[in-house]
Amino acid sequence: MLSPAAALLGRNVLTGAVFSALASDTHVASFEGEDVVPRKAPPSFMATGYVGVSSVTWTEWGDEYAEGYARISYGRPSWAFGAEGGRVRMRLSCPVSPGDGFTYFGAYTVTWLSPPPQSGVDGWEDGGVFSVLGDACGSGER
Repeated sequence: MLSPAAALLGRNVLTGAVFSALASDTHVASFEGEDVVPRKAPPSFMATGYVGVSSVTWTEWGDEYAEGYARISYGRPSWAFGAEGGRVRMRLSCPVSPGDGFTYFGAYTVTWLSPPPQSGVDGWEDGGVFSVLGDACGSGER
């Protein structure tokens, strides 16, 4: 996993990819309780109120898009909802400014690398493009 310090310094030590999270003005929106918290190249975050993203290895980060590999799981206890999650490749794109002074990636493209759970990951088990900040990015899915 890429350390937060290495991510901000601009080189993924695992893949050699160069990116500029520190210089970028675009953030991940992490839904933490009632708050949306801006994060740059986070090792984990809540993509929605129920979908958790963890063990993130960022391979690219810029103002227009970010890419990486991660584990997606349901944010509620898996014993209660039956979703364990799995490994994915993610591309974050469509920078949007919702009016709080920050710019966030508004669309996530998810490709499952491990078999996805049968259900219970807030619709993400099917893969595809998800709009996490309303319909500003045109996918109309989340």
